[in-house]
Amino acid sequence: MIVKENKSTAPRKRSFKEKRELESLVAKIEKFEATQEELCALLADGDFYKKEATEIAQTKAKLEEVEDELLVVFERWEQLEELGE
Repeated sequence: MIVKENKSTAPRKRSFKEKRELESLVAKIEKFEATQEELCALLADGDFYKKEATEIAQTKAKLEEVEDELLVVFERWEQLEELGE
């Protein structure tokens, strides 16, 4: 008995565009992680909280935004990594 491989279940390879996207995601992740580290360092400094309340709130909001973006980028990175080369 000969069994044919179903194309829909066979792992597909990354397209050229997806390979380029994957390469760019690494740079984005590094950028977001650096920004996250900077913001966390600011928020860990006790003197930072002597600043205006609006600046503190903006910094916290920026950190949340960066963390959300980082999650999105990581999810896409994982999707692309799961594809074969």
